[in-house]
Amino acid sequence: MRASWIIWGILVAVAALAVTVGAGIAILVDKAASAIDPEAEARTPGTARLDAEKATYEILLVHSRRDTTAASAGNVVCTVELANESTITIDGSRQAVSTEAANTSTIGSFTAVAGRTAVTCNAGDAEVRFVVDKVSRVGRIANWVLFVGIAGLLAGTALILGGVFWKRTPTPD
Repeated sequence: MRASWIIWGILVAVAALAVTVGAGIAILVDKAASAIDPEAEARTPGTARLDAEKATYEILLVHSRRDTTAASAGNVVCTVELANESTITIDGSRQAVSTEAANTSTIGSFTAVAGRTAVTCNAGDAEVRFVVDKVSRVGRIANWVLFVGIAGLLAGTALILGGVFWKRTPTPD
């Protein structure tokens, strides 16, 4: 019985590791694609303008290899002016979950209405590039798959530990 727990734990952990690595690669590719071909881009302090659809967009800070500033997504504050004339303020330091992949960091996201949208960002004294791109279905699914993979790793570890430390009760003869 103990050996089967250990074997199942190893199988679950290996499968979960493959799922986690796959999801991580998908997130990396998604963020890199957003940095290469965004809907709009600008440098801080500046404004990126786009013809938005009714969708969720994310604002990404793009780090350059030659960038010597200590700017991070937590230092960036953006103001989004939607087509219906409402305004949203996004503070990079107030994110529930931040994603750092490739050379990008998420600043925040917003749900746009269809029409001309302006995103103005300021990073204090730093001049950094930021991009605005639609949240892709692949990226959204990959984030959930990553969480499932991590849960699988924890479950596999629990099975292995249960098999190693489980004390059998003696059976009466």
